[in-house]
Amino acid sequence: MGFFQNETLGLRLGDEFHHNRIELISTQISGVAPEGSHRWSKPRLWKAAVELQHQGRLDLLPLITDTVPFESAPALFERLDKGDASILQSVLSFGEAA
Repeated sequence: MGFFQNETLGLRLGDEFHHNRIELISTQISGVAPEGSHRWSKPRLWKAAVELQHQGRLDLLPLITDTVPFESAPALFERLDKGDASILQSVLSFGEAA
């Protein structure tokens, strides 16, 4: 549920596919590839992602690098504007959970 904008150093799919037999589930960002549109729609993509997460096969929590209070949003956006490479995914918190 994201995309690479630059070179992906350290991502060795050849080694991973051939030696470790990983399973890679992928799609294009914000849409369905034309050749797959007879089988996939945006709602089906979203449903598949939610089901994978529910099954524990897609763990998104490690992708969150920053959780900041809403009041600190301006500082977070400034970091994003400056291209802070340490930020992968940010979450704004709105107070303590009940």
